[in-house]
Amino acid sequence: MVGRPTGKVALVANGSSAIGRSAALAFARAGARVVVCARREDKGEETARVARNARGEAIDRGYGVIRQEGAAAVLNPGSQRVMT
Repeated sequence: MVGRPTGKVALVANGSSAIGRSAALAFARAGARVVVCARREDKGEETARVARNARGEAIDRGYGVIRQEGAAAVLNPGSQRVMT
């Protein structure tokens, strides 16, 4: 990771498994606020919970971003409490 993401927001697609989950947790441990995007809400929330337990700040958006409506919902700034 180049530089420190402290105070930045990391939007992680497929954040509930494999590389996406690992990236979300690494960003959280490094000080970023993490928005976990996952089609399976239960798994996305689990990743967000683990990130919060690692002293990070994270929320699960409960959307897969592969479809346009999911991406639009995730990027709606009015719904992003972690980004404020």
